[in-house]
Amino acid sequence: MRVSQTAGIGGKVFGTIFLLFFFAGGSFFTWFIGKEVIGTVATYTWKAVPCEVLSSSVEEREARQGGKSFRLEVRYRYEFNQQTFESQKFLRKPSPFSDYGKTARLAQRYSVGSRTQCFVNPKNPAEAVLQRGPFWVVIGIPFGLIFVLIGAGGIFFLWRPSRALPEGGTESISEKPSATKAMGFLILFFSVFLIIGAVIFTLMFVIPAVKILNARQWPAVPCTVISSEVQHHSGDDSTTYSVDIFYRYTIAGREHKSNRYHFFSGSTSGDEGKAAIVSGYPPGSSSVCYVNPNDPTDAVLQRGFTGEMWFGLLPLLFVAVGAGGIVFTARAAHLKSTAGAQSSAGTGLRQIPGGAQSGEALLKPGISPVAKLFGTLFAALFWNGIVSVFLWQVVKGWQRQRPEWFLTIFLIPFVLIGLFLIGAIFYQILYLFNPRPRLVLNPSAPSLGESAELHWELSGRADRVTELLVVLEGREEATYRRGTTTQTDTSVFARLELVRENNPGQTRSGSIRLTIPPDSMHSFKSSNNKIIW
Repeated sequence: MRVSQTAGIGGKVFGTIFLLFFFAGGSFFTWFIGKEVIGTVATYTWKAVPCEVLSSSVEEREARQGGKSFRLEVRYRYEFNQQTFESQKFLRKPSPFSDYGKTARLAQRYSVGSRTQCFVNPKNPAEAVLQRGPFWVVIGIPFGLIFVLIGAGGIFFLWRPSRALPEGGTESISEKPSATKAMGFLILFFSVFLIIGAVIFTLMFVIPAVKILNARQWPAVPCTVISSEVQHHSGDDSTTYSVDIFYRYTIAGREHKSNRYHFFSGSTSGDEGKAAIVSGYPPGSSSVCYVNPNDPTDAVLQRGFTGEMWFGLLPLLFVAVGAGGIVFTARAAHLKSTAGAQSSAGTGLRQIPGGAQSGEALLKPGISPVAKLFGTLFAALFWNGIVSVFLWQVVKGWQRQRPEWFLTIFLIPFVLIGLFLIGAIFYQILYLFNPRPRLVLNPSAPSLGESAELHWELSGRADRVTELLVVLEGREEATYRRGTTTQTDTSVFARLELVRENNPGQTRSGSIRLTIPPDSMHSFKSSNNKIIW
């Protein structure tokens, strides 16, 4: 038995606008990545031909956002269709490296006079590359499509007309679509957070940690500092800093260079600690670096864990949200299929067990308003705490007039969810002061065909209630396995309207005599099937 509230058209419109941001953001991301994927995939259709490297060097440049960047400057010659061409493209869209060692390894691989292969565009033989684009960008398309699916699917389910019961008020469960679709939608939604958090955590913490462990076996090599400074990556209150120490060392009589201080890449706030580090490496001073014995271009000054690395643990919040949401959704599905303690809609009043029982029963909501408030408050703090970390990066970019458009657009739906949760907190606070119905059933569990008395009473500002609707509902649930997935289908086979008051403020309380339909089914529970009233 439950108290029913009808969602207004305004809520659907608001929900549609909210979901449109998911759809638009996912569509833009998919379009943006799709362009890169098309260009990258196209290089895999280009013809491989032999080529000779004419020149190869590492060029040092000032990065656009501060600090040093390094680019491979290479020129090579090749023949195609009995014509000779030259190209300077390493990739279709080359980007600079912040790590000198990576660029040096490429320059060593494509040394002057070496012969290798390049890939020529058959439609434009003057266009060629030494390396095809990274094929992993393809995974960005399904990632964007997830947001498109969330937006489009949410709008579809929001406006999908509810199924009306056939004449007679009963419906076979075999005609009912799977009730686990909503659960699957939520699991898909939380999987996005789990995947994002896992990938970023791997890049920011796991990979550097593995390198640190491997570097314990690297030999110590004398090195000389070429330059050292604290790099400023902005010029206002949102400034971040990084240690930039450029040094040279000699392996097997050959000089090498590196600018890697530790294995954590990126910049963080606070310059005092970085300045103290830089002061210990003045230009021209001698120090010790640790060099990979398998690759002399791979070196580091500090091979242990540093304080900045703990920032790599922040993505675990995304992992926790994703994993927690999946577990919570799966648990809710399990409880729904085993307990049946809540009604399929409305306030979730407890079921009427089968068999006549004497005494009256107070029908209580499955979740109290106070519990809803604290649950919403926790969700809002948790969600906005995570989003604020990335939102601050966006704000800093706009403050230094270098906005990160992709991150800005990407965060829009997440910020909207945060604002929605903040609004939900105030909604739950106001809900505490709303009038509440109190329903008492006597006897507590009537048998089929037996009558019972239902008494209702409104507490608080009953004059604020515009409509009171009390419904007796019978629901069938069937749990089964489809492959490795457990699903539960539900069907409402009986729905009896007991009370409809258009002005309950004038009748704060009342009683009604109800009769359980004698030709229906009593409450029943087995391992896979249930009948719930």
